[in-house]
Amino acid sequence: MRLPYRLCVPLVPVTAFAAACSAPESPEPLPTVLVTNASCEAGRCTTLEIHAFIWKFAVPEAPWSGKLLGEARPGITCFVFPPSWSIMLIGDTVPNDTTTGRVDTVTTTWTPADTTPIYLVALDSAYFHSSLDSAQLDSLEQGMPYFDALGAGSVGETPNFAPGASPGWSVTFPSAPLWSANLAHTQSCKP
Repeated sequence: MRLPYRLCVPLVPVTAFAAACSAPESPEPLPTVLVTNASCEAGRCTTLEIHAFIWKFAVPEAPWSGKLLGEARPGITCFVFPPSWSIMLIGDTVPNDTTTGRVDTVTTTWTPADTTPIYLVALDSAYFHSSLDSAQLDSLEQGMPYFDALGAGSVGETPNFAPGASPGWSVTFPSAPLWSANLAHTQSCKP
């Protein structure tokens, strides 16, 4: 049986053909952190807010005013670091440019591949998002076995680390001592 058309295949080097058929490079997966909220074992079950303090931003701010990674209920929660975090600083009018009113702004961006370290801070969410009055907050502070001088509502923080140095991390809060939660390299976790 004869086909009604001819199949023409151009002759190309095998390497060019292989390159044309290979899958596009997939981006590197984002690092994760597996947070164990052991607040129930510490005496009072609470949801924790996990904040990242980013040293690259180099602005005076309290550690708990860093970027929010998410909330961890009692038990285990997996967080994926975002592709980037940015901060924009808006300053005064640019010197010698008073006619246009242009202001001096700087945007700084951090990514997980950045070698500038961060650290994580765990906060008792009830302390910040409760409708408690000041007397109740004083009572709450007395009832927190993990409360100390790190800051109101703090239950611990990790040492400095670069998230991109490992596919995954793990940490448990509250920590003792509070300023040195045990942070360990692990495999990536699934949220």
